[in-house]
Amino acid sequence: MIMARVYMSIATMKNKTQLAHELQSQLKESQRALGDATADADLNHSVAEKIKAMGQLLSKLKNSYMILEETEHVFESNRCQNNPKRYHCLSLRLTIDYYLLPLEKRVFPRRENLENPDLYHYALFSDNVLAASVVVNSTIKNAKEPEKHVFHLVSDKLNFGAMNMWFYLIHLARLQSMWKMSTNSNG
Repeated sequence: MIMARVYMSIATMKNKTQLAHELQSQLKESQRALGDATADADLNHSVAEKIKAMGQLLSKLKNSYMILEETEHVFESNRCQNNPKRYHCLSLRLTIDYYLLPLEKRVFPRRENLENPDLYHYALFSDNVLAASVVVNSTIKNAKEPEKHVFHLVSDKLNFGAMNMWFYLIHLARLQSMWKMSTNSNG
């Protein structure tokens, strides 16, 4: 909803009235669907549809050069420079990037390991992306068989997207690193 508000203000500044109207309509629909809910059980059954519609609209807008360029500027100047807590900016940025990912990319790789009894399982409770990353990376780096360790991260709703995006990016970086090592050793 934060991204929708930012996009709406950008669309208004750029005189894209139809786009601003569409965003405002989606925001109202989402807010109406969420209502006064304080827990998942309190949510109306239409919330998933409203969130999906909002996600599709934001995804479409993210690909728009005009919106992307202005959004970068707005977030950098308003969120991070005026906020002495840079960690908040990282978390916000990761959350936004996660919810702008297509749904098929939000599925974490190797989900079959989540219930494999032959692996070592750890439950990590944290609302701090960097602290969780340090614990996971340190454990994996110092393990004799790192591929046998599975972490189940438990976080609050506010940090859910940031946690997922952080570890998704780490996974992509590892894959890229492994690919580079294999291509360098081949020749």
